[in-house]
Amino acid sequence: MRIGKLELIRYGKFTDHAVEFPAAEHDFHFVVGPNKAGKSTVRNAISELLFGMPHSSPLAFVHPQSDLWLGASVEKDGERFAFHRTKNRKSSLSAPNGDSLPADAFAPFLGAADKSFFEQMYCLDHTALIRGGQSILDASSDVGQVLFQSAAGIASLGDVRQRLADEADRLWAKRKSGDRAYYIGLKQYDDATAELKTASVRTAQWRRAHGAVEEVEERSREQDARRAELEARRGKLERLRHVAPYLNVWREKAAELRELGDVVDLPANADVTLQDALTRLASAQRALDLHACGEGGTVAVGRERGSDRSCDAGGADAHSCARSRAAAVGEPRGRDRAARTGSRRAPAADRAGRRATRLAAGRSGRASRAARGARAADRHEPDARTR
Repeated sequence: MRIGKLELIRYGKFTDHAVEFPAAEHDFHFVVGPNKAGKSTVRNAISELLFGMPHSSPLAFVHPQSDLWLGASVEKDGERFAFHRTKNRKSSLSAPNGDSLPADAFAPFLGAADKSFFEQMYCLDHTALIRGGQSILDASSDVGQVLFQSAAGIASLGDVRQRLADEADRLWAKRKSGDRAYYIGLKQYDDATAELKTASVRTAQWRRAHGAVEEVEERSREQDARRAELEARRGKLERLRHVAPYLNVWREKAAELRELGDVVDLPANADVTLQDALTRLASAQRALDLHACGEGGTVAVGRERGSDRSCDAGGADAHSCARSRAAAVGEPRGRDRAARTGSRRAPAADRAGRRATRLAAGRSGRASRAARGARAADRHEPDARTR
């Protein structure tokens, strides 16, 4: 049988389209076109034209299922036959003029071929080629088994194939079984997966835990810094507590120094200098007294000298000697005016000397005590700061 013309009246994306296959010396035709041009549609149309359309066709994306319509003109042994094929359930074959044709009207042109044989031998696509090659390798079909045995020269392929099938059944089957190796391994795998899931930590959970740890560490650093600050403050207050008594002493001594006003610092030998000055003052006073009572007579002078000698010999202080001399000079008050004048001047000079001595001694003592207190506070203050 030879197809002379194929009519795609309403099929796939085609409408009233015809494909001519004119006879030639080398009667072999290639249908060439880009992707989506309709090559597979032509191949599928030939199969459905010869053996009928299925109930639901995948090529009804332009025309409805009930409107799909094909036509062809075939030749065999010089006889030509033109017909149309539709999805009419009562009679899918019709003449080009619309007259219905019997279901076996096309049988002389097909012979004994059916749709499965035709598609396997003459209507192959990419999927069918892959499926056919696989059937030859595993000899799943009669044709594939015959072809494989003939090519390899293996006569016992059926027994080998059956043993392999039995072994495969022991390994795996659609029905789950505890004695098949696949399901044993699957159970072990599921147990290991569950254990891994239990031991694993999700990313979000880990991030929350990590964030909590970082927050706690940050609070710990803040508390450490606060603790160090409080320790430093405590140490400072402790040092102040230890040094407070010395500071109070220092404040008291400083107040005493401010009360004294501007005081000249006395040298270390101030006491010796004071005693020397008092001695010279007493000598000057004696000279003055002698000069004042020079006319008072030999007795007075003698007594004064005796008094001086007794003072020098007894080691009395200058003021006591001055008083004794004044008494000796004032004894003959009634004798002359000069003696009375000398006796009045002696007590006045004595009072002036005593006042000068007390003032100098008081200032010297206060200055010495204030200086010793300040030096003691200065010595204790660095030790307190160190502690």
